[in-house]
Amino acid sequence: MVLIIKSIELGLMAEHLTAHKEILTKLNNYYCIAQEPELKKIIHDQFIIMQNHVIVMLMLIDPEINASITVADLQKYQPVEFNCNESRLLLKDKDIALEGKNTAKSMSEDNYMSALRMETPNIRHIHIHMALQQATLQERYSNLIKRKKWIDMPNATLSEQKRILSHFKAMYQLTNYAQR
Repeated sequence: MVLIIKSIELGLMAEHLTAHKEILTKLNNYYCIAQEPELKKIIHDQFIIMQNHVIVMLMLIDPEINASITVADLQKYQPVEFNCNESRLLLKDKDIALEGKNTAKSMSEDNYMSALRMETPNIRHIHIHMALQQATLQERYSNLIKRKKWIDMPNATLSEQKRILSHFKAMYQLTNYAQR
């Protein structure tokens, strides 16, 4: 069965494929210069996931096979070898982790927003799962960043939190919301 996809879906995937090429190059470089073993593992996993996204999107574009492609195809990873030529990048692990987190967040948002615009069910579902994979990577970067104390995210004060809670309870006229 030949499945011709919607032009919006083709356009969004073409845009993603173009972005993925540069991101894969960047991740390769980051992997080669990162020192922290956990950071290298996250970058490795992100590279493999994004490489797999490329393969799955190409299969979704292929009218001869796209109807049979499912979320399960996102789990069929290919091994990867990084090309670690002499890199001129002078980045610290902290900078790499922050950039990796930002990349994962951006890709998650792009995949989810694209999924909302797609009409072909398998293409939409696959992009939602791509978004979830990137969100998971973002969380892994965040956890590493917090453990290493590479960024200090202050908590709100208890009084500020209670003030905001009171404000919105009054706005919505909710007094017993917790007793459901």
